[in-house]
Order: sequence, then C-alpha cells, then structure tokens
Amino acid sequence: MSVDTQSKDLVLSIKGLTVDYPVHNGHFRAVDDVSFDVPRGHTVAIVGEPAAASPRWPVPSCAC
Repeated sequence: MSVDTQSKDLVLSIKGLTVDYPVHNGHFRAVDDVSFDVPRGHTVAIVGEPAAASPRWPVPSCAC
C-alpha cells in the first residue's frame, strides 16, 4: 500500500521523538527515536498500559 504523505496532506508528523523519565539511578527511555506521519483521512492509535506513559504522548508531540 502506498500513501501520499505530502506535507499539505498530513494531519500530524512526528520525527525523532524520544521521551526519558527520571528514575532513582538515572533515566528510563520510554520512547526512542520514533517517527510517523498521519495523512489526512487516516487514523492512528497509540496503545499502552493505562498507568504507563501513553497518556503523556500528547505533551511531547505538541511541542513541535
């Protein structure tokens, strides 16, 4: 399947997203260099543990 991902047709574009969380002995890398595009008319779902980092995805993705 080929999807046209010209910038004018993208609803969301994430490039190189990395998310670290501080822990007692340094940091925990929850997301490492994730990139994806969501073209207009397509759907993406981010699935994770209810108490895990999944609710925090909007914070780094909105800091574009």
